[in-house]
Amino acid sequence: MIARRLLPLLGIVLAASLSACQPADRAHVVEVTARDFAFDAPDQIPSGWTTFRMTNAGEQEHFLYIYRLPENKT
Repeated sequence: MIARRLLPLLGIVLAASLSACQPADRAHVVEVTARDFAFDAPDQIPSGWTTFRMTNAGEQEHFLYIYRLPENKT
């Protein structure tokens, strides 16, 4: 009986806990378009949490890899 009464409260606590795991400011979204032999993307992105969304506008299959370049490399 008590467990049934606590179940809705448990759901609220779980939802609040999961929302606390999100970054305080929403993630930046970077749109990338892949074309055959080219990618269209911004030259720079802001620091912080970032979501990349890639659209394949070409005939070939494309992959997007992201990594940090060492200092003094462009």
